[in-house]
Amino acid sequence: MSDLTEQGDNSTVDILVGDIYGQDYSKLGLKSTMIASSFGKVFKKGEDGRKRKFSPEDISRSLLYAISTYIGRIACVFELFLPYFTFLLIMASKVYERREI
Repeated sequence: MSDLTEQGDNSTVDILVGDIYGQDYSKLGLKSTMIASSFGKVFKKGEDGRKRKFSPEDISRSLLYAISTYIGRIACVFELFLPYFTFLLIMASKVYERREI
């Protein structure tokens, strides 16, 4: 898998900022090589109206970027919400302890 990933080019599979704007979008600090949509080009048909073919290397690299991005996002969300979740869990357990059975 790592050999495939090293040889792949995710720009053939992913929609990049440059594909949308044609260049960098410097007002927001977005480089043209940033991913706007993982696997976005997979759902677009080719110029002849047929399904496009993608190499396993390109798909592997795109998949690696997608998974690592989503793991990073989830980690950020949990780090941000962990204090709130902990507080709610503590409060819920205190409410549960006070219940009369």
